[in-house]
Parts: sequence; structure tokens; C-alpha cells
Amino acid sequence: MKTIRQIALFCCLYMLMPLVLKGQVQATGQQYYDLGDWVRSAESFELEIRERGARSDLYYNLARAYHQQPQLGPAILAYERCLVLEPTHSKAREGLRLARAATRDGLGSGGSIFRSMGDTLAYQLPLAGWIVVALSAFVGWIVLMISFARARGRRCKRRSFYLAMGSLGLCLVANAMILHQYHYRSEALHRGVLMRSVVPVYEQPSIGGLPIFVLHEGTSCYLDGEAEDGVQRIVLIDGRQGWIADEAITPIALN
Repeated sequence: MKTIRQIALFCCLYMLMPLVLKGQVQATGQQYYDLGDWVRSAESFELEIRERGARSDLYYNLARAYHQQPQLGPAILAYERCLVLEPTHSKAREGLRLARAATRDGLGSGGSIFRSMGDTLAYQLPLAGWIVVALSAFVGWIVLMISFARARGRRCKRRSFYLAMGSLGLCLVANAMILHQYHYRSEALHRGVLMRSVVPVYEQPSIGGLPIFVLHEGTSCYLDGEAEDGVQRIVLIDGRQGWIADEAITPIALN
């Protein structure tokens, strides 16, 4: 009987060990951050991402650690990946804005004031929340239109009509927010972040000679096609384009 209890106790400890280790890794990364050791904090969170997989909270903590060093390239990359996993993460979005503002090229996100307003509204709810709003508003519109068709008094018809138009408008807004979130995710997965302090950009795919301009760490670029022979074609938000060394840029898309 004593042997059975010992075996059961050993099995319980064995099953709890991974949870204990995970807590230690997370605590270590946060403890290093609290102590101001940004380098070890980033290393700890990188290790946890490799062991536990991609999670928005881990990428956010990693971004903060890199941002404090400061390493703008890795910080912006981690913020972007956090937002791909959780688009409504307001702290990551604000951190990304501050990190972009600190880059030497200062290109930002390239969005207009309308894009900023769209972001503010679209990420008030997660994607699932906007889907529920869109479906509910659509059902409400159908019910109110039926009520409008069956109403006999002018006042009832007018009230049903205005409410139906309001439901239809809400449905259209919700669908626009859904498309906005899908578009941002698709756009992010076709961009990369420069990781070197200085990145020459060439007019031709052959790396060498005089560059047409240079970029700096942390700048986001659109990836135009696949990398070939160690070079990658990029397009900037201001329309400039060219070729850079493939090693200088890291895609935002998670492997």
C-alpha cells in the first residue's frame, strides 16, 4: 500500500513539473525586466516563445524588453506579431506607435487620419464581437422591415422604417470593421521589419555599387515576392522601391 502511494505521489509531481517550470521561466523574464536587465529579459521571453509557442502576451513582453534596450527592429517586430495574434491589444498598438516614431526613417504606418480613426473604432471589439454585432443588426433589420410592411398606422410605419435603417447602418459599419481587421492582418503578413542599423537599397537585384538610398533599423517594408539569391524586393509606404539583402529584413508572418 505504501509503495502504491509513493508511485501516485511521484506521478503527480511528474505531471506538475512542466507547470512549475513554465511559471519559473515567466517569472524570470518579468523579474529581469523589473530589475532593468532588458537583455536577459528579452532572452527569457524569446526562450518561452520557443518552448510554449506564439502568444500575444509573450510577444508584448518581448517587445517591451527590446524597446527598453533600445533595439527598435526587434521591438517593432514583436509588437507587430503581438497585434497579428491579438489586434485589440491597445498597449501593443501604442507601443508600436512610439517605437515607429523613434525610428530614424520616421515612415510610421503610412496611414491617414481616416486610417487612424478606423483603427480606433475597429479594435474596440475583437473580430468575433463585430461578427455578432453584424449578425444581430442584420436580423434586426429583417424583423423591422417585416414590421414596417405589416404596420397599418403611419406613425408605426415611420418608426419601423427609421429603426430598420439604423439596424442596416449598424450592420454595414460592423461589416466594415470586420473587413478592416482582415485587411490589417493580411497586410501585416506581407510586410517585414528591417533589423540592421543601416540597410542600403539598390535599384537592381545585384547587391553592390552605389545604393539609390538607405534605410535604417525598425522601418517596415512590403515584401514584393519571394527572396531570390539572397536579395529581396521591397516597397515602402511612400512608394519607393528597390532591392536589399534578404538577411537585413525579417517577415512579420509567424512561422
